[in-house]
Amino acid sequence: LNPNDTELLGQIGQIRGLVGQFETGRALIERALALNPGHSGFYRGVLAITAYMQGDFATALREIEQSGQGKLPIFHGVAAVIYAQNGMIDRGKEELDIFNQMAPDFVSHLWAELDARNIQPAAQAMMAEDLRKLGATIPPRPAEEDETARAL
Repeated sequence: LNPNDTELLGQIGQIRGLVGQFETGRALIERALALNPGHSGFYRGVLAITAYMQGDFATALREIEQSGQGKLPIFHGVAAVIYAQNGMIDRGKEELDIFNQMAPDFVSHLWAELDARNIQPAAQAMMAEDLRKLGATIPPRPAEEDETARAL
């Protein structure tokens, strides 16, 4: 009802971006950011992960560095994969270390965590690969565990 409600624009943009509707989600987030720069940290963080999942790694890097959301654990996880994708391995490892301290069980339950956030399979695979670049041990997907057990 209110096309200028930036909170709603940002939230819907975040949800649509995470479920794979990248262009629609990103447009909503960018509109929220343009209308209300006062909430720019949150919007920039969401824009960063959406751009990352779109393969726009330069924008993802710029937005995560401008977000200033360092108190949120997920910020550090997102920053880690963005830095890995941009070849900034040392910086990514630093962010991953902080993320692991703030959310110690996330990576060990990666697939369930990403599924719970409705992250699309292709984006999940990219995130897992970027975490591997940083030295993280990624558990097998549950389906992979079943296949491995049957092979034995």
